[in-house]
Amino acid sequence: MQNKTSNTTPKKTKVRKAVLTDAGYATRFLPISKTLPKSMLPIVDKPIMQHIIEEVMEAGITEVIIVATKEGKPIYEDYFHNTVQHIYKKLEEANKKDRFNKVRDVFSLPNIIVITQDPKLPYGTAAPALSARPYIGDEPFLYLFTDDLIIGKSASLELVNRYNISTDDTKAILATKYLPDCDVSKYGIYVLKDGTKD
Repeated sequence: MQNKTSNTTPKKTKVRKAVLTDAGYATRFLPISKTLPKSMLPIVDKPIMQHIIEEVMEAGITEVIIVATKEGKPIYEDYFHNTVQHIYKKLEEANKKDRFNKVRDVFSLPNIIVITQDPKLPYGTAAPALSARPYIGDEPFLYLFTDDLIIGKSASLELVNRYNISTDDTKAILATKYLPDCDVSKYGIYVLKDGTKD
């Protein structure tokens, strides 16, 4: 039997996972953040985290890993996994079942896994990604800070689209903003290595 070699280039691995970080303590939002993670603060009737998860869904994400604090983990798990059937029964008794539709929308979101940040890692922007590594493996993934809610154009979809047209040696695609004449210590900063494309 003769072995045949294929001339086709293997398809690029699809981006299907997102790591969403909320492992800080949001001290600028005290006192509310002493009880509620910053990403669970509502914009109208949905928490920021749900808005971001809905955005990554539009980019084709099917699995979300939320990296939370030890205190925040049960709050996310309750919100995204508790079916609150006692509320449904009350609405059913009051003939107001349609009000439960927004709760059903929460359960139509992608597979959501909530983990805590590895306490052995130093505090910083890379620690949540390293904590989520067992859930990612070698797959490409979106990495989003959930205190960055962008209204309008989907940053997640743009990042995935850019990845899809990128060359095979591309290591990362960053969404950044140039901030002249400001206090950069309040923001994440990146530095390109010599020979890296801007």
